[in-house]
Amino acid sequence: MRQEVMADILRDMNDGVLLLDFGGNVLFLNEKCKNMLGITQNITAKNYAEWLPECVCKKKEKPLRAFISSALEKGEKCEGKELSFVCAGGEKRNFDASASVFLNEETGEAMGVVFLLTDVTELAKMRRKSKDATVVFASLISCLCVYLFLWRILTFFNIKLSTDEKTNIVHGIVLILAVIIFTKTEFSVSEIGIGIKEPKKTILTAVLISAGVVAAMCLLKLCIMKVAPTYFSPNRPFWKWNIRGDLYYTYILTCILQEFLARSVIQESLRRILHEEHAGTLSLVLSALLFGVVHIAHGLMYMLGATILLGALGGLYNKQRSVWGVAIIHYVLGISGWCLGIL
Repeated sequence: MRQEVMADILRDMNDGVLLLDFGGNVLFLNEKCKNMLGITQNITAKNYAEWLPECVCKKKEKPLRAFISSALEKGEKCEGKELSFVCAGGEKRNFDASASVFLNEETGEAMGVVFLLTDVTELAKMRRKSKDATVVFASLISCLCVYLFLWRILTFFNIKLSTDEKTNIVHGIVLILAVIIFTKTEFSVSEIGIGIKEPKKTILTAVLISAGVVAAMCLLKLCIMKVAPTYFSPNRPFWKWNIRGDLYYTYILTCILQEFLARSVIQESLRRILHEEHAGTLSLVLSALLFGVVHIAHGLMYMLGATILLGALGGLYNKQRSVWGVAIIHYVLGISGWCLGIL
């Protein structure tokens, strides 16, 4: 009767239970443990080394198999540890695990080790995301403060910088933050917006939006020319193609870098930090304001324009989760603005 009750308890537990003898052979495992480890076949009486693969983990991570081996060798109770495990399909999971020696009720002889596994994969993901966001955001604030101090020092000593030099400083910030992201965090390609799930839809949407905004800019210029005829130079064509020659090529990199900074770094980090119902909207607004501040050296109107543009593109990014579509729109709008003489 007692054994039947214990079997029912082990079967219905929310944690995974695995019993091994000291030789590593499976004596028992419940269904929860099978699901957690992705086991579909009968492994009773099989040695754990036959069905439990080695896990390639990072330096700070401890693999499940190594923990099991250590517990069997020591033959004593092991306190809970967070372990990493990669299922056959490639899915990575995290477990809180503990091990205890179980005894024969009649003789008191040690028969093997019982392992208790608790799935903490989602909790580990949340901790990782929070840590990554904190690292990036702290780095962002540090870089922004350095930039503002540098701008103020240059202003104090009346040192004039060209537009290209100001832009290069912003690019330097982007590159520093990019290095931090790829070396100090665990952001995936999709999480930082570099990937693209629906290329055709993303590009088509960007092209249609770009065409609509360019048409609106042309209409705006016609209105300005009618209301304030002297605003534009009379000798300047309506659309001037021969702007600075290399701008068509260098501005592509500028747009990608700026959108990477605004979306992948600022907006994504803010969205992770803000555990609010409207975290997406708040991160969009705050990232637009922060990016507007980065353009302080270009003047008030440029700051306002950058803030509005980055805010509008942030909404599109929230839907597409990719920097490529917003980068295309950014590029078309910037080039069109120069060709029309609006910027």
